[in-house]
Amino acid sequence: MSYDSEMAEVGSLRNIKVLRRLFGHLVPYRAAMAGLLVGLLFIVAIDTLQPWLIKKLIDGGVLASDRAGQALWLWIYGLTAVAGSILSALTGYVALGTSQKVMASLRSVLYQRFQFLPMSF
Repeated sequence: MSYDSEMAEVGSLRNIKVLRRLFGHLVPYRAAMAGLLVGLLFIVAIDTLQPWLIKKLIDGGVLASDRAGQALWLWIYGLTAVAGSILSALTGYVALGTSQKVMASLRSVLYQRFQFLPMSF
């Protein structure tokens, strides 16, 4: 085993330990993180649904010359676009708020550690 691969292995183990410590600061925000995950899944579902709705709009409304079908699929598409935008804004707001709270807790822990360091440091 070469020196570089040994150092990479030690570095990766150190990174895992650091990540475990950092994840400990996320524990108070489990509900927000779960909400973000659910919101993200809904956003992905809505974004995946929109091309299918356009297909239905073209096949069922435009090609069939059905004005009522066009209006229906267009309204459904518009509602999913608005719902996706609102959900995206909401998840962004929650993600930013949660990340700022985590950063504040990290700063607080760091400040407390600095307070208890000896003066000779």
